[in-house]
Amino acid sequence: MKYGEERKKAISYCGVYCPKCDWLAGNIKEPADKLLAILKARPELRMWCKGEKDEYDYKNFVGVLEYLAKTGFCRFTCKEGSGYGGCPVREYCERKGNSFCFECEEFPCKIWGKWPFDQAKVENLQKIEKIGVGAWIKKQWEREEI
Repeated sequence: MKYGEERKKAISYCGVYCPKCDWLAGNIKEPADKLLAILKARPELRMWCKGEKDEYDYKNFVGVLEYLAKTGFCRFTCKEGSGYGGCPVREYCERKGNSFCFECEEFPCKIWGKWPFDQAKVENLQKIEKIGVGAWIKKQWEREEI
């Protein structure tokens, strides 16, 4: 089986395998939508939304849910224009014409390490670089079939 361009697009610039991502699958948007509907129907739930100083932070909580409901879904992969538009990895890769972050001579650079999940992404990119995109894609598809 050949693992062509369509499947290569399923790997983000930062090495996330998009078909397994909660953003692409809607696993973030759908629960946020449901919880917003519940909160609208059950205003008494406000009492569970306490902030740091034991005051209600319901407005902020609902704001986060509204943001996730609005943005918590990728229609397609970042290489096809979806995903987080402000992603620095995406920005650098597109500017440099790279398909993956590891293709950059500075990888891993200063943009990595700002978020707690960055180390796992760097390690994943190193695996892709080591075994090759085709072999890595094959492993991802084999895992789906289990």
